[in-house]
Amino acid sequence: MKVHVDTDDREVRAMFDRLTRRTPDLQKQILSRFAETVIRISQDDYLNAAPGDRLHLHSRTGHLSTSIRRWFEGKDTVFVGTNVVYAAIHEFGGFTGTFQMPERPYIEPAVEDLFTNGKADRIAKFTLEQYLRRVS
Repeated sequence: MKVHVDTDDREVRAMFDRLTRRTPDLQKQILSRFAETVIRISQDDYLNAAPGDRLHLHSRTGHLSTSIRRWFEGKDTVFVGTNVVYAAIHEFGGFTGTFQMPERPYIEPAVEDLFTNGKADRIAKFTLEQYLRRVS
């Protein structure tokens, strides 16, 4: 299952372009932190939220939560998703036989959360500061 969210990330991409000319592995580190943050938000705020919480996805085993992974395609693309068969029906909703399953997204809102309130900027800045301390 893959979730695609369009965001206006021109400023972040411009920053990546400037930085990766000099530090090619830095971009992968920042993207990795973005993906790890999306996974953590998805697990903490949606999949493992307290029962009764409006964001809680009623989990029986926790398998969906622990199955979420990140992977890279090329040097500038990171994906977050899972190979669990029932993942898509939860994220997007749909029919299971005769029952209409409502959408209960857990990845898309986590991505949106990353790119609001300056979280992505703070992660990029923190990763850059750590990188510069390490290479100096």
